[in-house]
Amino acid sequence: MSEQEKKDQPQFYVMGGYLKVNDYKKAWANLWAILPRERKNMLTSIPEFDAQIFKDITGIDVTEDTARDDKKAKILAKIEELRKEADQL
Repeated sequence: MSEQEKKDQPQFYVMGGYLKVNDYKKAWANLWAILPRERKNMLTSIPEFDAQIFKDITGIDVTEDTARDDKKAKILAKIEELRKEADQL
């Protein structure tokens, strides 16, 4: 529990915690944040998977993950290129 949650729920120590309630989309966001890339790919590679329907239901835009992964790959490639260039100096 965070300090703010402890302030908001002063009886938490009696109950040993409290019931934290998330809405549906928040619960999906929490899951998606900890889901390994392989599992995400498994889900999005289902033949009839529709990114827009998935976003409508869960609030998660899978195209943002793809764009972020592409950007990360480009940055890592540039790092490797610079590393090789530095080794030649």
